[in-house]
Amino acid sequence: MFSSELRNMNRFLLSLFLGLQLIFIGCSSVYFPVESEQIKVQDHYAIIETPKHSLIVSYEYWLREPQRITDYYTTFYVTVINKTDEMISVDITDFTVLDENNYQYDLIEPELVLDLFSDNEFYFMREPSLLDQSDDMFSRRIEAQSNIARYSFSFGKIVSHAQKSGYIFVNKIPAANRKIKLIYRDLEANFEKK
Repeated sequence: MFSSELRNMNRFLLSLFLGLQLIFIGCSSVYFPVESEQIKVQDHYAIIETPKHSLIVSYEYWLREPQRITDYYTTFYVTVINKTDEMISVDITDFTVLDENNYQYDLIEPELVLDLFSDNEFYFMREPSLLDQSDDMFSRRIEAQSNIARYSFSFGKIVSHAQKSGYIFVNKIPAANRKIKLIYRDLEANFEKK
């Protein structure tokens, strides 16, 4: 009798685990780069080479503090490589993202991304204890500010034969979109759900 109850409990737990996995997979959108004449795909990165610069881009989740960024924003990790003997400038308006209906998503400045979380003290609270609450909130807020400053793409000048890398943010693209396109100046990287 005990072994049949244990077997039933194991089946229940396995079913629950598989059900939760399906829910999480269904709720998250993962886009992969599409190879073309212009785009070489290596691992999960789209690589576009021109004589003057290279663009390397990947659809990537933000996995640092503040951890809920991807609840509100779609994130890409980009690298721009300057191959010229001159300094180039990369502006936030050089990038845009289109969904499958050609709805345009302009980039959000990292400072605005941080503002969403910094103004919300409840986001930074984890512990119900009032004694530890202020120290925990302060340290999480500092960590979030540091991470966004350190890991976001830094717009501005790129010196000769140098590169810049970091995350860029657009407002959350609805999960119903099967295709999205990241545009950097005249370069396009297409991504599809698989």
